[in-house]
Amino acid sequence: MVPVETVEEARAAAREMGALLCGERSGVPPVGFDLGNSPVAYDSSRVAGRDLVFTTTNGTRAMRAVHRLGVSCQWLACFRNLRAVVETLLDAVSDTDDASLLIACAGRQGRVSMDDAWCAGHLVDRLITARPASRLSDGAQAARRFGIRMGRPSAEGLAQCGAGQALIAAGLRGDLVECARVDDLQVAPVRDGGAFVKGGEEEGI
Repeated sequence: MVPVETVEEARAAAREMGALLCGERSGVPPVGFDLGNSPVAYDSSRVAGRDLVFTTTNGTRAMRAVHRLGVSCQWLACFRNLRAVVETLLDAVSDTDDASLLIACAGRQGRVSMDDAWCAGHLVDRLITARPASRLSDGAQAARRFGIRMGRPSAEGLAQCGAGQALIAAGLRGDLVECARVDDLQVAPVRDGGAFVKGGEEEGI
């Protein structure tokens, strides 16, 4: 999956690569896109063995921004693959490593989003439970406390978030059920050059 920032970039890259053109603006796929941002659309019959060029209002901008920071490794996390990402991170960084981990939330329209902070809080809580000697920034501590307070995600809870309300307005309420699933995906997508490739399953996570 190749993340790009603009619709124009996505169209050009998909033509050049012969890839599926995917993504959204305001929750719906732009004209001419093969797929939008709905998780239910990405079944194996549509995407298996295919390259995807992806652009979203917030997410792919965040992916590109983190890449420009020059981080050594980059993974993608959500509620659905938290276990796979946590296990991958714990394998990548030993107890003795003096390494820093940046959890970058995409946010929404340039601001903090409730759903991102919720998921980040669960991610931080799992990591610090496994490595209690790790030091947390103020932001990580705040996210952790928020995630614990919110508890397990639910479609009803996500419907209270700005992003959830936008999905409902776009007629995609069913996506909230999918987004609220926890640990049902055993992949930890990892950046390899300019694209994210499947990670996790190959290592038996």
